[in-house]
Amino acid sequence: MASYCIIQPSTIRHNGQLLFEARVGEEQSFFLEAYRYFDINYPKFHKMDRFCQLGFLSALPIVPEKRLAAPSKTGVLLASKSGSIHTDQHYYEKVFAADNIFYSPAQFTYTLPSAILGELCIKHNIQGENYFLLHGMQNLDLLKDYAKQLFHSQQLDACLIGWMDYYTTDHFQSCYLWVEREDLINLDTIIININKICFDYGKATVS
Repeated sequence: MASYCIIQPSTIRHNGQLLFEARVGEEQSFFLEAYRYFDINYPKFHKMDRFCQLGFLSALPIVPEKRLAAPSKTGVLLASKSGSIHTDQHYYEKVFAADNIFYSPAQFTYTLPSAILGELCIKHNIQGENYFLLHGMQNLDLLKDYAKQLFHSQQLDACLIGWMDYYTTDHFQSCYLWVEREDLINLDTIIININKICFDYGKATVS
């Protein structure tokens, strides 16, 4: 069954219901508090940049722990407008500082927006098609169309679809959707409704 998660500053919503909200005064530690809320042991989370943490948290409420689709028939399709720009800027300041050139492979990893694909595939044992698209439109339409092609061509039986952007600690948003083959008949309607919920309303919408 299709299930979605929307994360905006201070809140995580699952299928429209408030799942987690940062306590007043703790908005700056939102990602860490959300991680603790899900009560999982995944030490690598603390090494991720904020962009990857956003995507990682967005998938947790909706990817089933037990699923019928084989790992090779499960995919991840993601999109973003800003990509890893926040980490890119930080990396540039560290690496190309005039008097202190410093190189860190760990930092460089997260200057690739597609790094989140690897994190999600490892965490959820996803081995099928994975794809990261950078584009200016704030909706899930392109990903929906690509997902439908993969389903119809029998390459996928389940798919995680997501859109995300991260700029600062109070300026970010994600919208993730879990889709299985049985949802195909209603997928257009599902995407229309989620586009309205996530991208048409709310002052926290990233622009």
